[in-house]
Amino acid sequence: SCCAADIGNAYLYSCTREKVYVIAGPEFGSDLEGQTLIIYKALYGLRTSAARFHEHLSEQLILLGFNQSKYDHDLWIKDKVDHYEYLATFVDDILVWSKDPMAIMRELKKVYVLKGVGIPEYYLGGNVEILDEHWASDGVGLALSAKTYIENVVPKFETLFGHEFSE
Repeated sequence: SCCAADIGNAYLYSCTREKVYVIAGPEFGSDLEGQTLIIYKALYGLRTSAARFHEHLSEQLILLGFNQSKYDHDLWIKDKVDHYEYLATFVDDILVWSKDPMAIMRELKKVYVLKGVGIPEYYLGGNVEILDEHWASDGVGLALSAKTYIENVVPKFETLFGHEFSE
């Protein structure tokens, strides 16, 4: 089975190594207004925030027993003796393949706020398709496709080239 989730406010789980500060405005209240405040958390927009969050998430996945792939640092594998569990990440997006993916999501929820937990229909710009029984005999249940992308780009090409493309 496959399950996807998005980690809410991901960067705030990690700390920045950049030296960043802000002069507090009136929105900080009269006690802090005009004060220099040091930014401690990794914030969206800082150069290294994604890397700091990746470090934090990596620590959590290691604690859950996952090992990072040697070939792709966003692919994680856990040997369950009779099967493997796979977890793919892209910044704050997670995709889990497991006999019980919700068990992994429940563990991650102990640390992170997860949004959109469930069977993915669309992931990182591609459709996630549930395949028919023809593929089940080969143990294949899901596929990634560019269906939505193609449906969106073909009319633009037709307008651009002044020609209707047939199926």
